[in-house]
Amino acid sequence: MACYLKTLGRQYLIYDDNLADYRYDIDFNRFTTVVKSGGVPADHWMVMASRKLGKDIISDLELFYRLSPNKTLIAVTGTNGKTTTAALTAHILGDIDLGGNIGTALFDFIDSPRDIVIEASSFMLEDCRYFHPQIAVILNLSPHHLSRHGCFSKYVQAKMKIIANCKDSDIIIYNDDDPLLCELVKRKPGIIIPFSLKKKVPGCYLARGKIYFHERALLDIKKIPLIGEHNIANVMAALATALSYRPDLVDFERKIESFRSFAYRIEYLGSRDGINYYNDSKATNYAALASSLASFPKEKILLLCGGTQEEGNINLIAGVLTNIIQVIASGDNREAIERFFTEKGIPVVTYQSLAVALDNLNRYLGNATVVLLSPGAPSYDQFKDYKERGDFFSKWFLKK
Repeated sequence: MACYLKTLGRQYLIYDDNLADYRYDIDFNRFTTVVKSGGVPADHWMVMASRKLGKDIISDLELFYRLSPNKTLIAVTGTNGKTTTAALTAHILGDIDLGGNIGTALFDFIDSPRDIVIEASSFMLEDCRYFHPQIAVILNLSPHHLSRHGCFSKYVQAKMKIIANCKDSDIIIYNDDDPLLCELVKRKPGIIIPFSLKKKVPGCYLARGKIYFHERALLDIKKIPLIGEHNIANVMAALATALSYRPDLVDFERKIESFRSFAYRIEYLGSRDGINYYNDSKATNYAALASSLASFPKEKILLLCGGTQEEGNINLIAGVLTNIIQVIASGDNREAIERFFTEKGIPVVTYQSLAVALDNLNRYLGNATVVLLSPGAPSYDQFKDYKERGDFFSKWFLKK
């Protein structure tokens, strides 16, 4: 059964492996362009056949760009912090759309007259050709999704497509504390605006407990409602972005104070018997796990971690281990996690699944003040995605 999506006077053939109504023999002569969903791998039979026939293979992000010549596009990418930064930027600005990897399809906004903030994943960016946002934000780069991209360099190549076509008038906002980003960005045209937690830069920086932007004091960090130093960096990026888009913006302090974090991102679930429980299922790599652990410097943490086996540098968390009193590892990579923590002298036990780990949690609580689910790994070994994993943990807590 053939199905066509009609929009802007064009017809689009939809093919979906998972829906019987949208699976059929394809006449490749009927189209010139393949719009590939981010979840479709490069070795899918239709992608390989299209490539062999010289078809134009693009992502929905690229198509949205081509069909939105009059919109100002603000695109946010990075290994960690994309969702928070994109959402906070939209929250500060108010009258702007928010879509992409954050969970709302870009084409929900194709007829909107407003500009848009886009959370851009590596899966969306890797199949871009001409895409360039007027404001590009790059938060950080560390190994992730290597089972999909093959190696870190290809992952970085995908991410950096956000500024591959930037022009002199475009704005690039980037994390100056990331050495790799510094090298990659300095060779690009555009208006370069760094942000930094560690030093004064010609952009957004931290000094005397306040965030500054081009010498202007913007915000006391005590007013930031989000946990962790990494979220100060996210706020910096969002402020630099919002003020670059709208230089006369004045109501940002109240907007930041009213912002609330998303589910699965160091989400506070509640307290049981004097122990606070946090759901950080969105931590799908070791860099995110390190940021999460650093958010609780004065607590005694029982850490629930583990998931899909994937290449990554577990040593990224080596500097934030002092407040962990117990580790419970589950999932495909539990043995690698066990070796790491055992070598560090931290008690660790392993279970095949998160469900079984939670069934046995009470015996390890000891004198913990925080129970933190921060897997440091993808969820595909046991769950559809990090949201399903997070929902599983939250429902378990509510029944506790």
